[in-house]
Amino acid sequence: MNVDKSVQETKAPIIGLDVGNKAPEFELKTLTGDHINLSDFRGHRVMLNFWAT
Repeated sequence: MNVDKSVQETKAPIIGLDVGNKAPEFELKTLTGDHINLSDFRGHRVMLNFWAT
């Protein structure tokens, strides 16, 4: 079995990474328990910082 080929076949499509593409909608829970959507910031610049440990 060719590992490289099987990885390429199972990759999910990349969404919203090209200039001009819309970012996928998502919702997050804030530290205070409120819910916030990406669309709440429509028309504003948004910087996302994904922190992983």
